[in-house]
Order: sequence, then structure tokens, then C-alpha cells
Amino acid sequence: MEIAFEYNRLVSNDGSFEYNISNIKYTLTNFQVYSSVDIGQAVVVELAVISQNYSLSNVRVHACLTYGVRPNSWDVNCSSGRPTTSNIENSDASRLFVPFPEAGTWYIRLHTSCCNRLDSKSRAFTCGNPETLIMFRVLSTPCVSQLCGRYGHCEHHTSGGLLFSTCKCLAGWKGWGCTDNSTAKSDSRLIAEVAVLLLSNIFFIPAIVLSAYRNYFSESWVYFATMITSVLFHACDAEVFSHCVLRKDVLQFGDTFLAILSVWFTLVVMSEFSRTFQTCVQVIGAVIIGCIVQYERDGMLVFLLPFSLGLVVLVTSWVIQCHKKRILFYPSAKIWLKSLIPGTALALTGLALFAFFETKDNYPFVHSAWHVLISLSIVFLLPKRKSTSERTEELGSSSALASS
Repeated sequence: MEIAFEYNRLVSNDGSFEYNISNIKYTLTNFQVYSSVDIGQAVVVELAVISQNYSLSNVRVHACLTYGVRPNSWDVNCSSGRPTTSNIENSDASRLFVPFPEAGTWYIRLHTSCCNRLDSKSRAFTCGNPETLIMFRVLSTPCVSQLCGRYGHCEHHTSGGLLFSTCKCLAGWKGWGCTDNSTAKSDSRLIAEVAVLLLSNIFFIPAIVLSAYRNYFSESWVYFATMITSVLFHACDAEVFSHCVLRKDVLQFGDTFLAILSVWFTLVVMSEFSRTFQTCVQVIGAVIIGCIVQYERDGMLVFLLPFSLGLVVLVTSWVIQCHKKRILFYPSAKIWLKSLIPGTALALTGLALFAFFETKDNYPFVHSAWHVLISLSIVFLLPKRKSTSERTEELGSSSALASS
């Protein structure tokens, strides 16, 4: 066996070698895979026969890649390693990929064979030339040459000081390079899923209009911002047919923050405290919610804590009203039946779907149902516009409290 090349020879701009290999005997070379930089990626071996004047001969170059042990000369079919073949009729190089290779020495054995291009049985014969010019390249690359296809993208991770990369496949595609479509979703289904998520946000429009009509302008603005941010986030978060106007993490923060803020503003405005006090509580809550969302964006705590505090504010105001009016039940049964019970049922159903039934497979449809239920619950829960006498009484009590 003879070594085909040394690593200190000049290479082309793309890192490939051009050299002659023997047509009479095997050519053997090796390369190292280092544990610190290579094992988290993919080793790629590229091989191509460079066209020369071979008349009617079709020259094939056979490569056999093995780890730790040199390939045996009698193992023509490379049963103990990974084979690949390139011939002069192929304009593109043959590629052999080894994802996440073991650290150590890898060996490559090369040998040639020739056959007549006009022979339908491709019977081999002795090559007329003693050598064959080939292009050969070995490289370490992330994510199968960074090619994860249309239905995937390359992600880089660090664990225990080791950098590794992998293709994250989308829409049900699988495999090292996201090329296995056995469980893939069709493009029509992907478009339908995105459309459902985007269109479900139009159910915020009744809440936006109703809150503005009842002079709850701050709440109306929050509902409007929630609708727009949700549309932008889900358009960016789509698996294949996506479009991002901002960074995805920014849109994700805005979507989560404003969704929770809508619930918080609604619970506070339902209370019987003065409008000035409600505004102060809403602003304080907005700051706290922003911190919680930044700390834990996907956990249940980010929903339960603001929801619980909002209920405390709401129930406290009702208890105060019961004490002031000397009654045992507040609000009236009519309000409970027409507004509070339907609105609460819608909100709790949406929250249950979001918390316990939403999975990766049903996400577009269950999350869309969450959009619809929460936005419709606001229409029921939003209190009616206060009359002029009630607003005057409220302002008078606020002034008296300030003067005292």
C-alpha cells in the first residue's frame, strides 16, 4: 500500500486535492477526527474523477472508509466500512457523510476499475493508463454540509464544553438532513395551519370595539396590540411558510406578555375600585408581568400568578361593595347569569385547553381555539360603561379621599 498524499501539500481554495492514484494497486490514506472540534459535526468525504482523454473507457474510483482499522485488501465490497463510488461520467462529486464521527484515526482506501462505455453489462477490464487523476476532499462540517433542506435548519448547541450541531426538521420531516418524508405534512396542510392561527385573532375585534365604546381606551389598546403581536408572532413561528418582521424571540415575548396583560387588565377593570386606582394597579401589574415573562416564558407560573392576583383584586372590591351596601351577594344574579358565568366558562375552557390538551401535533388548532375562547370571554366579562352620575360620584369620592 502507498500513501496517496501528505497533508502539507498545497490545496485549492475549496480545500480539495487533485492528484494521481494508481490503477494497479490500492491507495491508502488517513485523517484524524479530534474530540474537541469534530465529533459534534459531520465528516464529509468528497470524491470525483477528473475528465481526461480516456477514449471509450469509463473509469470508476471506489472508496472505502473505515474507523480505527485499515480496510483489508480482499474486502473489495467494503463490507467492513462505508463505501462510495465516483466515475468519469458524473459531473458532480460523490459524497459520503458520517454524522457525529468517533474521535481517532479514519482510513480511506482508493482503487480504480475500468469498463467499456458501450458495454451494456459494464464488464471490468484492466485500465489502459497507469494512473487516474481525481479530486479528493475531507472536511468537517455542521449539519451534513449545513444542508438541512427546505424542511429543516441547522442548529448549534454547546454541552459540557462540546460544540455540536444537528438539523432540526420541520413539518414532520425526519433524518440527518431532513430528507425522510414518511411522516411529513403536505404543503396544503401547513398553509391551513398557519391560516387558522392567524385568522383566529380576528375574534379580538369585538373586544377591541366594545372596550372603546365603553370608554375603556387603555384596555382597547392592549387588546389591539395583543391581536397584532399574535398575528406577527405566529406568522414568524410557522414551520415552513414563515415571515418575520422582527426577531422571533422579540415577537414571542410580546405575544406572551400582551396575552397575559389582556387578562390582567380585564380582571382589574371588572373590579369596583375607582378608575384612578385601577390604572395604578394595571401599570404595577404590567411591570411585574413583564419581569415574570422574561424569567419564565413558557411555564404555567407566568399565567397563574397574574390570574390569581387579578382575582384577589376583583374579589376584594366585591367584598368591599358587600360591606358598603350591606348585602351578602355581589354582583347581582342577573350580571352573574348574563356576563360572569358565560365569560368565566369560556376563559376557563380556553385555559384548560392551553394548559392540558395542547400538544405539538394539535398546536395550530388547539391554540387557535384558545385565541377564540379568551377573546370572546372578554366580551362577556367587560363591565358596562358607567353612567354620568356614577362617574361623578366616583370622582367626588376620589377628591374627598385626596383632601383628607
